[in-house]
Amino acid sequence: MVKCLVVDDEPHAHLVLQNFIKRTAGFEIQDHAYHVLEARELLAKKEFDLVFLDINMPDFSGFDLVVSNEYHLPTILTTAHREHALDAFDHGILDYLLKPFSFERFNQALGRYRLDAPEEEANIPKMITMKVDGELRPFAVEEIVYFQSWGNYVKLFTLDDSFICSSTTREVELNLPRDIFVRIHKSYVVNVKYIANFDIDYVTLSNQIYLPVGITYRKLLSGII
Repeated sequence: MVKCLVVDDEPHAHLVLQNFIKRTAGFEIQDHAYHVLEARELLAKKEFDLVFLDINMPDFSGFDLVVSNEYHLPTILTTAHREHALDAFDHGILDYLLKPFSFERFNQALGRYRLDAPEEEANIPKMITMKVDGELRPFAVEEIVYFQSWGNYVKLFTLDDSFICSSTTREVELNLPRDIFVRIHKSYVVNVKYIANFDIDYVTLSNQIYLPVGITYRKLLSGII
């Protein structure tokens, strides 16, 4: 499990990252800090694998922590200000997330972390097996666009075809990698790779399919909208 530290003076920013990380297999928030001095104390006494760091905070800038070279951990900057981007990469920053950022963009940043830690990638399945017409059939995870509840079954959609599978939507959700698929409605589970856009009512997929967003899932998606 990748242990993360979130450093940001805005409580809402912590909630957004907490929601995103809950949907991401293999990652967890180990602790929170709301200013640089608190972050320094935590970094000195605890072990972390990855730091999410804001820049503009009271008293000390998150960038001060970066340039001081006080710790040697992969760091993803999360900020509403773009002017430090070039300097950040000169200091070895893993990625630079400009607020507000989507879950898809967040997932891209974690992809950069996984490139530096390939053993984590082994925990993400490349294939899943579904029962179709009484027979087990493999599907490449990256080719699945979304699942839809279909009575006592689920309908699996790829870009070119669809299949009725002997499973419930809940069973499917429990067996999918959480950093790739997201539940947007009681009837729909979607591959985030194919989400082109969305608002509080609908998700638009890259193949111009529109799917409804359930009211109970809007809070989870609030950091993206």
